[in-house]
Amino acid sequence: TGGGTISGDLTISGDLTVEGSGGAVYDEIIEGSLHIKTAATGGTIADLSYADDLVIEDDGAAGISIRTPDNSSGNIVFQSVTNDTVARILADYGSGSEYLAIEVDGSERMRVNSAGQVLISDGTVSLPALAFSDDPNTGWYAGTDGVWSFSDNGVKIFDIGGGETTSGGITAS
Repeated sequence: TGGGTISGDLTISGDLTVEGSGGAVYDEIIEGSLHIKTAATGGTIADLSYADDLVIEDDGAAGISIRTPDNSSGNIVFQSVTNDTVARILADYGSGSEYLAIEVDGSERMRVNSAGQVLISDGTVSLPALAFSDDPNTGWYAGTDGVWSFSDNGVKIFDIGGGETTSGGITAS
């Protein structure tokens, strides 16, 4: 009963069970990093200040399981003080149509479906779906009628597929 503080290391042999009256009981118990170690890795691995709040360690394969009922999704959510929906990684059972999605700023941006297809947005001439990192308005986007279009600095350069084409399906603009 009551509260208390443990200074230094705490070693527990056996199971540790934490019971509370509900809500965020762990917020009151664990402040700072949580390191779950089944066995030591056998070497020294430096803590990364941007990824040391939860550490899972084992001397073989290590992992995290997110378990949900069939009609629910598993989520890893990234939030900031000013944005609750910075990013989310979402795995959904989908009644037999499983998929993994990546959301950015509250909108789905990419999905991998159960057939192994990677689905991305269609994009536009000035904001291509597949862009180059140092030139974000140059790349591929979905044109009209099943055509893939390529833009350079926001200007359509050529199309591939669909309609009247020249030279093996490529139409220059």
